[in-house]
Amino acid sequence: TNLLDKNIKNLTQKDKDKVKVTASTSHNDSNPYNIIDKKNDTIHHSKDEPDPWIEITLPNDINNINNIVVHNRFDNQREYISQRIGYFDMIVYDVDDEEIARKSFKHPPEGVQTEFKWNNVNTIGKKVRIQKISDFVGETTSTQGIIHGFLHIAEVEINGYTIDEYILITSNKKQENNSQPDKWILLKTEDL
Repeated sequence: TNLLDKNIKNLTQKDKDKVKVTASTSHNDSNPYNIIDKKNDTIHHSKDEPDPWIEITLPNDINNINNIVVHNRFDNQREYISQRIGYFDMIVYDVDDEEIARKSFKHPPEGVQTEFKWNNVNTIGKKVRIQKISDFVGETTSTQGIIHGFLHIAEVEINGYTIDEYILITSNKKQENNSQPDKWILLKTEDL
C-alpha cells in the first residue's frame, strides 16, 4: 500500500457540479446524471438502439483511476431486467479522447449480478465510457430469444485521485547507472 491508496475517493463526487455525464440516448427523459447521484434506486435508461453508451467526463484532466464500479439496475420481480446489461465494456479515455484501457464484462446467464468491478485499472484518464457491446439472451429464461438494445445503469463509481492534488519532489542525486532519481517524495499540494 502506498501513500496515495489512503486518498482514493469516488471522483464522480469530487467537484460533482463540474462532472459531465452524456449518453447516446435517453428513454422517457431518463437523466444521465442519475448514475452519479449515489442512489441505486434511480437509473439512466437508454432507448432501444445498437451499442448504447453512457460516458462520464471528470473535471480534472489528469486522474489516476484505481477502480471502476458499475451498479446494475436491479428488479427483484423481473430478473431479465438486470440481465439486459448483457455484454459491455468499460473504456477509459485520456484528455485527448484516446482510448487508454478497456475491459469487457458480461452478465451471467442466470440470476442477477448487481455490481461489476474493474480492479487495478491503475491508469491516467479523463473519461470513462460504459458501452453495451451485445445483448444477453438467457437460455433458461422466459425472455429467451428476445433481444433488448437497452442500457440501464443505477450508478457508476470511478475511484482514484486527481494528480493535481499531489506533487512529486525528487532529490538531485542520480543513480550511477540510471537516469532516475534515487528518491521521490510525494506531498499534498495543500500542505505546501
